[in-house]
Amino acid sequence: MKYLLLSISVILYTETLGQLTDFKEVWKDYDYKAESLYNQGLFEAAVAKYQVTLEDNPDDKQALLGIAKCYKVLGKYELSRAHYSVLDAIEGLDSLENIQDYADVLLSSGNVNKALVYYRKALLIDSENQVIRNRIAGIVNWDELFKDEKYIKVEPASFNTEYNEFAFREYNDGVSYISAREQELIIHRNYLRGDECLTDVYLADDAKAKPREFELLTLKGYKSRNDGPLSQYKDLVVISRSMPSRSDKISTLGLYFYKEDQSGALKEEYEFPFNSPTYNVTHPAFNISGDTLFFVSDMPGGMGGLDVYYSVFRNNVWTMPKNSGALVNTYRNEIFPYSDNGILYFSSDGHHGLGGYDTYKLTTIENEKTVVNLGYPVNSSWDDFSIYIKNDRGFIASNDPKGKGGDDLYEFVLLPIPIKIDSVDLSFIALDTLNDHVLDSVLITVSGVENTTQLISDKDGKANINVVPGTYRVHAGKEPYIHHPLTIDAEAGESMSYKLWMDPPVKMHVVSADSIMFGLGEYTLLESAKSELDEIVKTLQEYPELTLEVSAHTDSRGSHEYNLWLSKKRAESASLYIISQGIEEQRVIQKGLGETELLNNCRDGVTCSEEFHAVNRRIEFDFHRE
Repeated sequence: MKYLLLSISVILYTETLGQLTDFKEVWKDYDYKAESLYNQGLFEAAVAKYQVTLEDNPDDKQALLGIAKCYKVLGKYELSRAHYSVLDAIEGLDSLENIQDYADVLLSSGNVNKALVYYRKALLIDSENQVIRNRIAGIVNWDELFKDEKYIKVEPASFNTEYNEFAFREYNDGVSYISAREQELIIHRNYLRGDECLTDVYLADDAKAKPREFELLTLKGYKSRNDGPLSQYKDLVVISRSMPSRSDKISTLGLYFYKEDQSGALKEEYEFPFNSPTYNVTHPAFNISGDTLFFVSDMPGGMGGLDVYYSVFRNNVWTMPKNSGALVNTYRNEIFPYSDNGILYFSSDGHHGLGGYDTYKLTTIENEKTVVNLGYPVNSSWDDFSIYIKNDRGFIASNDPKGKGGDDLYEFVLLPIPIKIDSVDLSFIALDTLNDHVLDSVLITVSGVENTTQLISDKDGKANINVVPGTYRVHAGKEPYIHHPLTIDAEAGESMSYKLWMDPPVKMHVVSADSIMFGLGEYTLLESAKSELDEIVKTLQEYPELTLEVSAHTDSRGSHEYNLWLSKKRAESASLYIISQGIEEQRVIQKGLGETELLNNCRDGVTCSEEFHAVNRRIEFDFHRE
């Protein structure tokens, strides 16, 4: 599915397209390095370049990382995971982004427990990262995503081909969907997967049509533009299309409104007033009354990546787009909004889920809006997106390898869930996320449609309640822990157990070396240092699963050799004190880094004030989970 994101940025080679009929021939005329190919979205070509590097040096970290990232974007999660694993083995996961990406591909390739380990490593680096917290919350409440699987039937749609099919929608009295079938002499590289041609909209009389029965919707300029998806309200149709190129390389996506002329062909009425050559506007969806248009954009001022926006048709004009907010949007991508009976559906790779892109609905529980994952089997560990749903039936696209092409459409049917009137026993246990210890005296709030009940966990971290069937919101609170609320559906006649994972506030400590730890130029601990170190000892005692890395740094003044010696002595002094308080020696790693990792530009030969030099004189205490 991720090629859809690059269909947002169509790469055009205007001087070459008229002469070449095969994509690979383009690259005979251009000698791009792997990084350049990656930055332009030419991921398969980038992989080939990186692999040449690996032939000479199998441990080249940049090439391994480049291939891992390319395969992740292409949705080839097993191949991506394999290269990230090699990087991990040679200590090449050297950033939050790389650790989080590795966790993502572990999750998408079915390595759920190992994914949790790496998400937790990422959380230790950035404890406020909401996407990481979403992923962890999804894994620790994993069973919730499978609770309705026996009530959902999923099967491949009849019109899948070896090409990509997605975005099933109603159109007039029939149906439509998008496909990326080949078109003669059109060589556009506009996907994140494969060297395919432009997307087009296909129409058929019904959802059971065979591929040959679909008719191509031929809009003006369709042979040189991406078309689809579309949305229709009465006689008005809005279609996402690549805008006429306003430079020699990039064309963004915009929205265009059409009505049928007397011959039945679509005639363009007007362009969405907020289209732009500098950002994308795509994936349109009318609400049920046709006065609100949901869409996706990477316009400035968003949460990051692609966000869901909406505009209201008022006084015969579309109002300024409004971002759907942090409840829906994350700093990653939210795509393919769809509105049905007042419920907003969308796909995201930033919320909790089974891996890749999952599809969610924005619903209301107890007058509070909340985002709910649609669960398995509508979602899978692969990319699941572009939902269409009406009553108890719908379609969704996925790049599950068992399909015919890169992306295929799947039809699902929601089977009736048996109604029972007896009560439900709910049991909870509160646990520390890092060491799995039970937590007593946790305030657990269980909120339903009609009432709210508060419980206190006992010495074993447990609490129980009997409720009527329904949907409940569960909050857990205990200072200084952080808990992310979960939504549960209590089914009649069942006993249901839940683990309430509580995140402790464990963060890296950065201490000024001279003012607190040591005298200027000295490496003997000051008395004032011990209170700071005692707090670190307390954390290590509370969490025996953690190790500690002590890194001492100096400023650039003095010789490199002296600074390295002084920093090693300071790291040793701090480490010895921590070990003397009963912490096992093997849990404390010491590093003296001298002036090798300055935080500013105050290197040798640069004149800086004492204040700027002081920033570099520091000791960092960084916790890691074993």
